[in-house]
Amino acid sequence: MRMPIAPATGTTRSRGFSLIEALITIGIIGVLAGLLLPAMQAVRGAARRAQCSNNLKQLALALHSYAGDWGGFPPAVISYPPPTFGGKRVYVSPQSLLLPYIDQSNLYNAINFGIPTAFEEDLAEGNLTAARTVVQTFLCPSDPHTGAVPYARNSYRGNLGICEVCDLQERGAFMLTAAGHPQSFTDGLSNTVCLSEKVIGSGPGGPFSPFRDWREAYVDSPSAARSADTWIDLCSHPAIGWGERTDGGSSWIFSGAIYTLFYVSVPPNSSVPDCGVRVGLGTGVFGARSYHPGGVNAAMADGSVRWVPSGISPRLWRAMGTKNLGEIISE
Repeated sequence: MRMPIAPATGTTRSRGFSLIEALITIGIIGVLAGLLLPAMQAVRGAARRAQCSNNLKQLALALHSYAGDWGGFPPAVISYPPPTFGGKRVYVSPQSLLLPYIDQSNLYNAINFGIPTAFEEDLAEGNLTAARTVVQTFLCPSDPHTGAVPYARNSYRGNLGICEVCDLQERGAFMLTAAGHPQSFTDGLSNTVCLSEKVIGSGPGGPFSPFRDWREAYVDSPSAARSADTWIDLCSHPAIGWGERTDGGSSWIFSGAIYTLFYVSVPPNSSVPDCGVRVGLGTGVFGARSYHPGGVNAAMADGSVRWVPSGISPRLWRAMGTKNLGEIISE
């Protein structure tokens, strides 16, 4: 009779994961990823905010270098009508004048300051190459609309003041067509905002956003002097038919509140949407805004950079945005 063969001793049988074990493992990995992702996003956001602050620091130092050479901050606009272009105006931005002080001398030399640069439709061929040249120092890495379409864009704006009859009173860090001498900052350079970040429009064909973009106000007497609070009321209740514009910050070469300047009439990231007219440098509500949660970076006229929360009182923000009204600014 054949005896049964006993199984070999010392051997083991391999066993795979069950479906339940695999699901539990995947679930644990998902939970860990869910915990780590916000932390990673926060770290990236902090890095982008730090880079944005560093860009403003470089621009503020460039302002002081410019002032050392020319006796004051650059004017808000180089403006004059070229005699050979049918009266179209040259409106060159203060950012353009800072180029030699941020290692962009070649780009500065490429700008033709004698041909029209008031608006996009006026840009002459002689400045197309310059206008399409990206300057990283002018761009906040947190803004998703920094692509050069059709021109190189701009995230940092010069402060024109409250907009009490807007650019006429020249109480901001930048004067209309003259250099802003440091001695004119009687409230103190450390108490006056000179530059702030502002989000860029979505560009041609982009969707309109009240936070990001602006409305062109079709009002009677567009050149009439209106107070900041009048503009706030108008922009809070835009009329039907006002044009939706997505070209905010669309170029660093153009001057004006649409492209390279702003007003402190409303606090940062205000719920009041931007709106205004294109007369002069652009008048209306053009407030500081950013994609950083809870506020904006702002450069003071002494070269320092501060974080300004969105919840700052409108009165304090206006005080920080004027250079000679005698307000006391507390931290």
